[in-house]
Amino acid sequence: QARDADLVLTMSEAHARRVAELGGEQKVFTLADYAGNPDGRRDVRDPMGGDVAGYRDTAIILDALLERAVRRIRAERRR
Repeated sequence: QARDADLVLTMSEAHARRVAELGGEQKVFTLADYAGNPDGRRDVRDPMGGDVAGYRDTAIILDALLERAVRRIRAERRR
């Protein structure tokens, strides 16, 4: 259940809206927003159906965003 989660991170605003509808409105963020939105994007493109380069690009983006998100989670736990 979304309302029982401590944090929900999504790859897109559409997914975040759906989680909010399911009761997680105070706990849901796009991964990019939570990670500080370093490049101004809010959605991470789904590479499904694309070529290998698209998957690699997405992996690079996710790696960077997840590193920033983990730093934020750790910093917030110390408070």
